[in-house]
Amino acid sequence: MFVRTARETDVSDIAHIFTSRWGDVAGGAVSVGEGDTVSETRFDVTRLQRDIRQADEHGWVVAVDDDAVVAAAGGDLVGDESGEVFSLHAHPDVQLTDAGTAVLQTITAQQVVAGAREQYATCLPHDDEALSFFSEHGFEVVSEDTGSGGAIRLVRRI
Repeated sequence: MFVRTARETDVSDIAHIFTSRWGDVAGGAVSVGEGDTVSETRFDVTRLQRDIRQADEHGWVVAVDDDAVVAAAGGDLVGDESGEVFSLHAHPDVQLTDAGTAVLQTITAQQVVAGAREQYATCLPHDDEALSFFSEHGFEVVSEDTGSGGAIRLVRRI
């Protein structure tokens, strides 16, 4: 397995991984207004294509194994010394620990080189797999909104 910058040709694989994982965790039912679900809004193929096309050295990375995208993560700087992992998911058939760790390490290295000293992530309150994953990588909970559509905000020093 290796990690590389995401390409436009990876978009359908990334969208599939993310919507599969989102469906497992939230059932795709968390509404963001106007009748769209978070899954429909966040993982829209057109939006992903635009985001990947516009990304510079920070942005989207994928883990590839046997010529297949098995995990993907998106991140960027959100302040002078702060980075964020916006999304991080692995294919349902792949262990998050291996592929997820690989894409997290790459995003983290990019953000450290760019000057980040802390890194944020967000996950759903009932996503035990993501909470465990981020905790194992040194993230700590800084805020929690457990209401409908709520999220847990995490941070770590990098």
